[in-house]
Amino acid sequence: MSTHGSAERPSPSLALSPGEVHLWLCLHEGAEGRIEPPRWEPLSDSERARALRFHFEPERFQHLLSRLLVRTVLSHYAPLAPRDWAFEADPLGRPRIAHTQAGLTDGLDFNLSHTRGLIALAVTRHAIVGVDVEAASRHLDLALAAAVCSPGELRALQALPPAAQADRLLALWTLKESYAKAIGRGLEMPLARIGFRFEAEGVVFEGDSQGLQWTFWRRRPGPAHALALCVGRDIAVVRGPAVCRAFVLEPGPSPKKKGLSPFPWQQA
Repeated sequence: MSTHGSAERPSPSLALSPGEVHLWLCLHEGAEGRIEPPRWEPLSDSERARALRFHFEPERFQHLLSRLLVRTVLSHYAPLAPRDWAFEADPLGRPRIAHTQAGLTDGLDFNLSHTRGLIALAVTRHAIVGVDVEAASRHLDLALAAAVCSPGELRALQALPPAAQADRLLALWTLKESYAKAIGRGLEMPLARIGFRFEAEGVVFEGDSQGLQWTFWRRRPGPAHALALCVGRDIAVVRGPAVCRAFVLEPGPSPKKKGLSPFPWQQA
């Protein structure tokens, strides 16, 4: 990996306040073959090698594009070129920026999720963030609800009309996954240990706060996808309401960003 001297380091182009979240959505259905090989230059040898382990081209392409998105986006927030980023896993296996770059990144944290046709990358500062995306058509067997839902969630789910139960279960799954990814537990965490209540003003989190104040968002970025996002903030360090702004990208020879300004998201 090449290393630039401080005089050559790029200047960050996007402001990100402590506790604010920027969500980058990359819609890439049908984009295979539209990105020329030179565009992959910032990727590390290990990232390229891992891509070769995928047997099918769509999965290989999505892996490469995900890694390129992480490197390119993070360079908007810190004085590092895309090829110069280094990553490591925390003690629980959660990917993070290498501690050797902490002096240049000012508390940046990120989380990545992808499903067919969509990559979601969440970035925050002086907080922890988690994101999960799923195909809206994904069928979660209602028989699994007892393993996924808390007792309160299960009662609320069973009280819904049968036609609404699948959507509620998918919403619960993505919310719980976003939280589990934020704290670095992933699928290791029993999802029934945390819960959400759906009220008129939004969802209410019922679980271990880890000493942080949590804010959750859930959206349908399009008809084919469901997404949940969360940020955990230490209110002694970060004050004020949590704010999320979203960017939408379309990859290609010249990536298109829909809208020059991010649009705000309201809380879930």
